[in-house]
Amino acid sequence: MIALTPDVWADYNQIDDDGHVLVYLEDIVRVERVVVGGTVIVADPEAKAHTAVVVALSPSGTVSLDVDWSSRPTAAAAGSATTG
Repeated sequence: MIALTPDVWADYNQIDDDGHVLVYLEDIVRVERVVVGGTVIVADPEAKAHTAVVVALSPSGTVSLDVDWSSRPTAAAAGSATTG
């Protein structure tokens, strides 16, 4: 089994007024993947992973994610993630 490394770590309890999960620059593992409109793999410290769309990047270093709570990404052989 290949381990899944998320693009972003998150505390799923940090939610903004629009229902988006908030993360900070220091939580980003793969900065090149975090672009507005892009899809990333996000996981909490318990390694519960989901896919999410990057909604916004603020000047203060906050990233807003629209998490697809029904997604269950898995690691593919090449190290990229797929959803299942």
